[in-house]
Amino acid sequence: MRRRDFIAGLGAAALPLPACAQSKNDRIARIAYLGVGSPGAFDPRQIEGFKQGLLENGLVEGRTIEVDYLWGEGDPNRIKQLAADLGQRDLDVIITAGWRRHLRS
Repeated sequence: MRRRDFIAGLGAAALPLPACAQSKNDRIARIAYLGVGSPGAFDPRQIEGFKQGLLENGLVEGRTIEVDYLWGEGDPNRIKQLAADLGQRDLDVIITAGWRRHLRS
């Protein structure tokens, strides 16, 4: 399976819950996308595939869904702090993306 297909599949698999929430009470669904590295270190096709998955499921950023993009910059302590902060938020879905090599100290 190609990485782009996998990322797009993540978006599609995670989206039915927020999509249902939107249609029932006009609430904008909230997703957090936590990347382990930095935005420049990711293949732009990963984010494009994610956004395409949102669109294919009828979710438009800023209209039907809000996505917060957070980046760990390869720092394990920063990643842990961001993950802890995300656990305290009222989010529908948290998606993580990264490489194992960034997590090793």
